[in-house]
Amino acid sequence: MSQIVTVALDFAKNVFQVHGALSDI
Repeated sequence: MSQIVTVALDFAKNVFQVHGALSDI
């Protein structure tokens, strides 16, 4: 169960970084 949470957090972090990069443009 904890592994799924870790993967979800990592995925959310990547999405957040991509969103921030797009906002910078």
